[in-house]
Amino acid sequence: MNRLQAGQPHMMMTSKKLEYFENASSFIAECKTISSSAELVATFHKHISELGFCHFTCTSFCSDSDTPHNAVRLAEYPSEWIEHYIQQSYKKHDRILSVARNRIIPFSWDDPVVMHGMTDLQEQIFQEARETGIIHGVTVPVYADGFIPATINIVGPNRDVDPDVQHALHLMSIYLYDTAVKLRKQEPETLTDRVIELTDRERECLQWVAEGKSESVIAELMNISQSTVHFHVENTKRKYGVATRVQAVVRAFLDNQLLL
Repeated sequence: MNRLQAGQPHMMMTSKKLEYFENASSFIAECKTISSSAELVATFHKHISELGFCHFTCTSFCSDSDTPHNAVRLAEYPSEWIEHYIQQSYKKHDRILSVARNRIIPFSWDDPVVMHGMTDLQEQIFQEARETGIIHGVTVPVYADGFIPATINIVGPNRDVDPDVQHALHLMSIYLYDTAVKLRKQEPETLTDRVIELTDRERECLQWVAEGKSESVIAELMNISQSTVHFHVENTKRKYGVATRVQAVVRAFLDNQLLL
């Protein structure tokens, strides 16, 4: 084997590493000119697709009763899985979410820290997610002074993720969240890129619906009448043209108006 042949695998690895870095650098450069949340979602989705991934979410960690205006909610995710996730109240059992709250570095969903000690229900959630195309993923927790902590979940079909790809995703995720926060500060309370306009009350009611609360419980939590809660929820269903309140939650989440 001559020197050229011996060096080919190394050259191929270097070429791929450079390709991943250029992808991340391109996304970072584009972030400087992005002017809306919808554009940011489309741009990030384009770049992760080039790395072999198909879906993502980017959401701030907030308490159920306190969702500040600058909280980030971005997603390109299968609506059927989101609807099932809400209906089954899986948030409080979400293994990825619980691990992300206690990690500061990215991790694969196949990492032992995720897989070890899972309950039967958590294993069931993983299996059901796989059946809807949510198979493998990388999660990037984001913690920084002055920012609401957040988690970015990036989903793809491949179990083994090149460490250099994971580094690129980490870098891109930091800029994704930074750009999303800046956009939230720049945009008015009603975002200009929204197709459907929801009021603050409607969003708050849907946020509690997403937590599995009944209208009577929501009324107590919001200190308003049950009929008023029903009015707001029905309004969101009408605006989105859907039959159920869970479908309204899904649409609001995908419209970047709601946290899950």
